[in-house]
Amino acid sequence: MYFPRFNKANNDVGLIEIIPYNLDILILEGWLIGSKEIPLNYIYPFIDFLIYLNCPVKIAKIRRFKREEELQKINKGFTTEELEEFWNTVLLPIFLKNKTEIIKNSHYYIDHTMVQFEI
Repeated sequence: MYFPRFNKANNDVGLIEIIPYNLDILILEGWLIGSKEIPLNYIYPFIDFLIYLNCPVKIAKIRRFKREEELQKINKGFTTEELEEFWNTVLLPIFLKNKTEIIKNSHYYIDHTMVQFEI
């Protein structure tokens, strides 16, 4: 099976990787898994079930900004100002636009009140 691996340093999909194993479990993480907005439609036939973990947007933003701070240490990623603009003009609007569809396409829904998120 072939999967694109997200490159955090470039904030983009990196090389397509081959997974040479017969997997029992594969966990995909991302805000838009389950949305038609992302170019992963070819994997949906292989997904037995989709779990939507309702992480509060505030926590997702904090975690994304922390990740970007780590990239800044190696002279990669966005500046804080660039990330704030990217968050407000790209990430958050795309997520909010697709949230209902993603929840609808999910087999299981886990509310954030059932899970403890670390910041």
